[in-house]
Amino acid sequence: MKRVCIIITLSIFIINCKAQEPGPLALTKKIFSRGSSTDSSKYITGEYKAHPNGNDLPHSIKPSFRLLDEDAISAVVNITLTDSTGQQLDTYLYFIKDKSNVWKASAFRALAMTGIIGAVNQQLKSLSGAQVDSIIHLPPDKNGIDHRDFKTRDEYNFMLGNTTLVLAPDDTLIAHFKKNKALFNSIKDGLIAKGIMKTTDGTISMKDIDNIKAQMHSIFIDEVMPDNESSTNNLKFMIGGVLDNTVGYMYIKDKNDVPGMSSSLFILVRKIGDGWYLFKTT
Repeated sequence: MKRVCIIITLSIFIINCKAQEPGPLALTKKIFSRGSSTDSSKYITGEYKAHPNGNDLPHSIKPSFRLLDEDAISAVVNITLTDSTGQQLDTYLYFIKDKSNVWKASAFRALAMTGIIGAVNQQLKSLSGAQVDSIIHLPPDKNGIDHRDFKTRDEYNFMLGNTTLVLAPDDTLIAHFKKNKALFNSIKDGLIAKGIMKTTDGTISMKDIDNIKAQMHSIFIDEVMPDNESSTNNLKFMIGGVLDNTVGYMYIKDKNDVPGMSSSLFILVRKIGDGWYLFKTT
């Protein structure tokens, strides 16, 4: 009887130990808390080598956390880094669950190659109204080459708003969508009616639909196309980015077509509502 009690006690102890293994959100908070150490042999795997972590962050940076997705074998946690001026950067930590039922951080991502976009954005912000006008009216050089980055005030406003949106934190991007939701739906319906979902190369000529293009630019959307990377049934509203590092919104009619998040393609897929999602790729 005593032996049975010991076995039962040990079983309960083992179960409790397993239950105390941190989930992805708790583990992310542990990794990004200052002064703590994470057992890399137990909670770290793959390309993630325990850096960055909380000890790497300047004391002026405050992290906040959001569990974006979790299933039986993988999870993604959003880490928003906020500095003393209120500027924010969204990053993402990816987890896999190993055979011993332990979650391990495997990769860390953020929207990449934003430096050049940030430089352009700062330059645009620094221009006075008179400087904007002087660029608009700048004549071609002696060889007839036009060096203007923008030719109208509308083009300047689009470039400024678009680059600002590319760099914006996720919550700001979602707020921008919600503020302009009716127009997003109008653009989506108009392009579908004109056959954008029937194109063979994933794009549609914007000629003869200048009104829709003007609507897109008014909300700082650069391009709209079916998404060949997830499903051609999905409609991707591109804000911008560099090469494959992009950010935008996606309309997904069938939830079965929602792409999964990973460190190698869709680093972020966050539900907004009514078939709309915020996405980032790398």
